[in-house]
This record gives sequence, C-alpha cells and structure tokens, in this order.
Amino acid sequence: MYIIEACLNSQITSAEVIEELKNKNIILADIDRQLRGMGTNLNQMAHVANGQGRIPTVKTLLQIADEVKSIKQEVDVEWQLTRQSTAKP
Repeated sequence: MYIIEACLNSQITSAEVIEELKNKNIILADIDRQLRGMGTNLNQMAHVANGQGRIPTVKTLLQIADEVKSIKQEVDVEWQLTRQSTAKP
C-alpha cells in the first residue's frame, strides 16, 4: 500500500531542475559565507569597542547595514526562484 501511494503521489524531478537546485545551493553557500564574514567583522568591532572603549563610526555601521540589506535581497530572490522551481505544476 505504501509503495502504491508513493508512486501515485510522488513528483519526479528532472535533471535540469536538479542541476538548477545545485547551482542555487552554490549561490546560497556563497551568501552564507559572506554573512559569516560580516558576523566575524561585527564581533571584532564589538571586541574592540568593549576592550578599548571605541565604537565604530556611524558611516561604518551604515555600510554594514547596507551590505546586510543587499545580501538579504539576494537571498530573497534566490528563495523565491527556488520555491517556484520546486512547486508542483
């Protein structure tokens, strides 16, 4: 019964879709790497601020906020494309 149900209700994914998902995975891994790097930079700035009493300039903080916003937009686009490519027809 399980095998019949699985056969009747499963979706077969084409090689093209699988390849597209692999490419998206590479893109998202790069975005993840960028976010981790920015997190490391923020942690280093917090360490300096706590240890030396210096805080980053407003300009630096705004640049970081712009970078995070840009990466978030990239992730949102990739997420939407991934959802569209894996949605059932």
